[in-house]
Amino acid sequence: MKKVLKIVAHQWGAASRDRKELAICRELGCEISVMQKGDTKDKGRHEVIHGFDVYDYSTRPLGNARLLQPLNRFISLFTWAHYARKFKPDIISGHDYIALFIGWMSTTFIPKKKRPKLVYDSHEFELGRNKKRSKLAVRIVKCIEGFLIKRCAFAIVFSDAVADRLVEIYKCKRPVPARNIPLYWNIDEDVINLRHREQCAEFGLSEDGFYMLYHGGIMENRGVEMLLKISADYSIPLLLLGNPVDERYYDKTLALAEKLKARVIFKRAVPLEELWQYVGAANVEMIVAPALCESYYLGLPNKLFESIQSLTPLITSNYPDLKRIVEGCDVGLTVDSSSEEDIVNAIFRLMNDKELYARFKANLRRAKDELCWEKEKKALYDAYRELIG
Repeated sequence: MKKVLKIVAHQWGAASRDRKELAICRELGCEISVMQKGDTKDKGRHEVIHGFDVYDYSTRPLGNARLLQPLNRFISLFTWAHYARKFKPDIISGHDYIALFIGWMSTTFIPKKKRPKLVYDSHEFELGRNKKRSKLAVRIVKCIEGFLIKRCAFAIVFSDAVADRLVEIYKCKRPVPARNIPLYWNIDEDVINLRHREQCAEFGLSEDGFYMLYHGGIMENRGVEMLLKISADYSIPLLLLGNPVDERYYDKTLALAEKLKARVIFKRAVPLEELWQYVGAANVEMIVAPALCESYYLGLPNKLFESIQSLTPLITSNYPDLKRIVEGCDVGLTVDSSSEEDIVNAIFRLMNDKELYARFKANLRRAKDELCWEKEKKALYDAYRELIG
């Protein structure tokens, strides 16, 4: 039986595509282990998460003092590589380039024939992330990622556009596109209608009221400020459903909502198994992050497919891959996300054009059958089947 080790340098439980990837490995007869970030004193504490064996390791071997954090991160690369080696894996999948680097370090001095195979599981377009980096930092990341990707059996990316960009930059083997699409969701429309009525009541709307939804991490550069302004200026209710990525930014967002007098309700994230109830209850999902980084421009966020599985019409930025799905499947409208006027016009069009809205709802039922993990997983399944042999 082949052993697969997943390395994740943070908390792993919410990584839905990782779970799908590891489910494929399990389906192919592999033994699965996951390394994740634990508490300060953890050196392999075992727990079971989503049916997988997960082992917690500290990233702060020197303690929690702020001044020691750079040294902690450096030392952790070596301690984690040491622990990874002890699993004696046949395949190591790194959740990002840092986890992959740890995996690569753990294979040093192992004879080539016995060396574990590496898989790069890239959840972002790393060189174009929504992250402040100096030119030097970008250059360093590019060198590390380029070095590692050529030493992998294959890489996994979230869209065809990103696969093409990585080939263009690194002249590497084309990564395997595996969009983070949910398994087919068996939804209960009676429950969705109940949730809609409950949410409308919370907003002070009639039972057939209209409100917008943004769901996902509450963080900078996701278009949240624009949605708050639209909610305030046009009195359109907005539900923000998700956990803060940065508590300071979350506090600023709460303050901005109060200052603008936006009609907004903040709710923390719900379990993935219940998400369809809340997404399906909304009248429209808003995906209008500005193109401030290339990762967003090339991206296909999870919420796009979760909305389709929940039968919720969409208003999204008019970026290439988003536009291809939204307009190609005819399930919503695409807009210039830098233009408040364009976004507002799209919202009122959905609110007022009942025939258009009904058409999108009908098309969502067809798109739901096609855009599910059961059909999406084939390319990744084939790549792992070949690797496992």
